Amino acid sequence: MFDELRKGSKLFTYFVAVAFVGLIFIVWGADFQLWSGNGSNTPRNVANEAGRVNGEPISRNEYSTMVNRTLQGMAAQTGQPVDDQTRVMIQNQAWQSLVQQALLSKEARERGLSATDPEVVFAVMNDPLPQFVQSPQFQRDGQFDISLYHAMLQDPANDTRGLEAQYAMNLPLEKLQKRVMATAIVSDAELWNQYRMQNEKAKVSYLMVPSGNFQVNESGIDEAALQSYYDAHKDDFRTQREAVIRWVSVPKVPSADDSLAAYDLAASLLEDHKSGQDFLELMDYSEGPANQRGGENAAWISPNTLPTQVRAVVQALPVGEVSDVIVEPRGFHVVRVEEMQEDETKGKQIKIADLFIPLQLSSDTYQAVAQTAIAIRQAAGDGLGAAAADHGLKAMESQPFGQTGFIPGLGNAPELQQFAFQNQPGTISAPMERPNDWVVVEVVERREPHVPALSEITDRVRRETAESMRREKAVAHAQKLLTRVQGGESMEDIAASDSLATFDTTDEITRLAFSRGIGNDPDLIGPIFAAANTGLIPEVLAGRRGGFILRVDEKIPADRAAFDTQKAQLRESVTQARQGEALGNWLADLSESSTVRDFRTGLF
Repeated sequence: MFDELRKGSKLFTYFVAVAFVGLIFIVWGADFQLWSGNGSNTPRNVANEAGRVNGEPISRNEYSTMVNRTLQGMAAQTGQPVDDQTRVMIQNQAWQSLVQQALLSKEARERGLSATDPEVVFAVMNDPLPQFVQSPQFQRDGQFDISLYHAMLQDPANDTRGLEAQYAMNLPLEKLQKRVMATAIVSDAELWNQYRMQNEKAKVSYLMVPSGNFQVNESGIDEAALQSYYDAHKDDFRTQREAVIRWVSVPKVPSADDSLAAYDLAASLLEDHKSGQDFLELMDYSEGPANQRGGENAAWISPNTLPTQVRAVVQALPVGEVSDVIVEPRGFHVVRVEEMQEDETKGKQIKIADLFIPLQLSSDTYQAVAQTAIAIRQAAGDGLGAAAADHGLKAMESQPFGQTGFIPGLGNAPELQQFAFQNQPGTISAPMERPNDWVVVEVVERREPHVPALSEITDRVRRETAESMRREKAVAHAQKLLTRVQGGESMEDIAASDSLATFDTTDEITRLAFSRGIGNDPDLIGPIFAAANTGLIPEVLAGRRGGFILRVDEKIPADRAAFDTQKAQLRESVTQARQGEALGNWLADLSESSTVRDFRTGLF
């Protein structure tokens, strides 16, 4: 089909393997279930599947190939083994890419979108993937040269079938993306309003009476006042959708054997040096910073930047002498001080050759940790807490958390949030791998948005009621000062004679930017820009911090001529943001109606 491009047998394996779908995606909701939905602990028959999307399988071979090729390519590129955190990131990225491809390919098929042969050939020739554009292989004088790219495509030694398949898959998805984003239309009136919001300015003088200057006895607030405030602000107390989970963490901690193996390696390398091997030749084994491996790349550093245990040895080590093995929590060091000097401003500076052997999980330990997590899940039918206790671990229960942000006790864990909000209470997850541990999660509770009863949030209502009372006192005091201002006294003189008030002026402020004194308080910003003219705003404004008397000293309108010169650029910017929002909302709706099952546990 593409004979003009394909002549041989070996092109771009790494590039194509890491060319994930080139669209903007949100994180997809997933039903991370290894076990069937009947509550049994019997694993599903998923020997050849990494997972399923709306019932359609994603093969384990496809997933493994994508992950392994990416890992190999990254290791070759960096010259370093891929660490656990990066490996987990690559696995998740590969999985999400395959899920996204499956979901969007189905949607594109249902809409009748496809890629013709001429479209694929044109795209391959004229729209190279970013991996090619950035590759040194296709650079001339520091710029991407498409003629070099074309020469590579037409070289008989190269096989473009994998590349063609990538474009044939992506082109319908790009058409789908364009259709969705085409709904985002920006009018001239919207552009002008956006420009005004950013460029209309004002300068303001103000008297502020801070609410903090007034005292309220919180414990003395009666029930009627609490009820009144609660009734008037119910919408402010409405919760978001929340979940509570119970989890067990199986940490990836190196074993005693791992520690001994790392120490033995460091000790054996030290013996090699003592037997006559050049110390710098041993730096190939070091995983310390490149500028701390001696030789021409060594940099001057302060001993204070070194780990405590290393610093204590180095400060007493003569230049040129090699230390014994130094033990510190991250691993083992053998160090030689290459040079030393005193700097007038930085103090003692040294250059070192640090042979650092990190403490890492062996393959056996990694497998043991993963197997422990699997064993806990298999025994979780008798209770997650009991299953954890059998392995010397403890199940923890979270505070309620939302669909975004952090999970108390677990930090940033979007995959756990997805599980909690995609599954019913009582559901227990398959073991999920994170950079530093494996976790098994049970959904304890799901709470839909609601207004808590006053009895559930009495303390919060009491605090807010007290603050409202302080603000009311501040506004009442400011009202007396406004009368004096309207009577002809200057704001400066009033502030000087009243210990409860302060006077200040602002720099130029806009509707959107945070400004000193005024902040971004909409109850203040709105009246400032709503004022038709300069001068005193004839009412006290209740701001977040207290009562305000404002005088608009200068208003600087947005420049229509400047807007006209920037309109095209502004339209592009606003349209891109609007398109991203439209696409994100559409993808969120699509994910809500999708069922994604993840069977990857134990695959690696």
